[in-house]
Amino acid sequence: MSHEQTQTPKEIILVVDDTPANLQLLSRLLFQQSYEVHFQLSGRDALQSIQASPPDLILLDLMMPEMDGYEVCQQLKADDRTRSIPIIFLSACDTEQDKIKAFAIGGVDYITKPFHANEVIARIENQLQIQRLQKQLIKQNEQLRQEIRERETVEAALQQSRECYRLLAENSTDLISRQTLDGVLLYVTPACRSLLGYEPEEMIGHSIYDFFHPEDALAVSATQPIDRPQQNPYILCYRARCRDQSYIWVETICRIVLDPESGIEQEVVGVSRNITERKQAEAVLSRQLDRALLLRQITEAIRSHLDGHQILTTAAAQIGQAFGGNRCVILTYVLEPQPHIVVVAEYVESGYTSRGNSEIPLAGNPHLLQVFSQDQAVASPNVY
Repeated sequence: MSHEQTQTPKEIILVVDDTPANLQLLSRLLFQQSYEVHFQLSGRDALQSIQASPPDLILLDLMMPEMDGYEVCQQLKADDRTRSIPIIFLSACDTEQDKIKAFAIGGVDYITKPFHANEVIARIENQLQIQRLQKQLIKQNEQLRQEIRERETVEAALQQSRECYRLLAENSTDLISRQTLDGVLLYVTPACRSLLGYEPEEMIGHSIYDFFHPEDALAVSATQPIDRPQQNPYILCYRARCRDQSYIWVETICRIVLDPESGIEQEVVGVSRNITERKQAEAVLSRQLDRALLLRQITEAIRSHLDGHQILTTAAAQIGQAFGGNRCVILTYVLEPQPHIVVVAEYVESGYTSRGNSEIPLAGNPHLLQVFSQDQAVASPNVY
């Protein structure tokens, strides 16, 4: 077996000619160039062969009995399945009219008999190269269209996702914001109206520091890269200034957004809510705990003393110190021999003068009238 016979065939070429000698010559020539060669002696047989196994290129004799090359070419160009197959005409006719007609019905080239081997190979290879490029272009275009379809699908899904997130953000009762690393607001949701009283455009472009209580600047500075906590997300609690200049307590959960490729910090996203009621409840609870601690301290101090006067003096001191007062006086009401008020214990802060011997009027004293009417202790700014 020769070396040429073992080479992998390239494109399939169909030779259609009613002259066996021409078929043998062309078949041998093309086979030496490693093409896979098919041949037919008539136009009708060629059409059947092409329908069964379409070739990559057709060498078609122009003058044949029964069905000439013109009719074969016209039928092939009328069929969508075979229209794109390049056809090179072979003919002994060299007139301009024959060539014009051949190109007009769909031929891509015209070779005059007797032909030269190098010319035939060159023209065939030229048309096959064009065919390869066209197929490659079609394949690339299809790949491009597929990529476009996939990108459009992804973009549509992304747009739908963005729309969902936008609806969630704009209808959230919590204020969602985006800000630069140095605190300039890039975006705020409409919840800023109900939370702080501002319109979104009144906040976007401004620093977050413009909306916080001056005493809470240190807490807000945690959003700066130098001072930012290592955990992500992190929580800030601070007082925020409303549009009417009042302040509310706000809790913000902050998350740092990183570049997915470099890991560099890009911006901060925050979710903020009003926690004023929670802060007030915490303050009430703190006062209740302070009072419970005060009662415990007073009780322990009383238990440590058996002397009645010392017990009352200790109680006055504990109460005065617990409430941060400069004076605390415990009084008793005596009916006989005539009604009067007696100081039984007094706590006086250093630097203040004792009023232990001061007389407390009875007649017209609103504090005493309130005490007598309720029969319980009451708070009064001044009992004298």
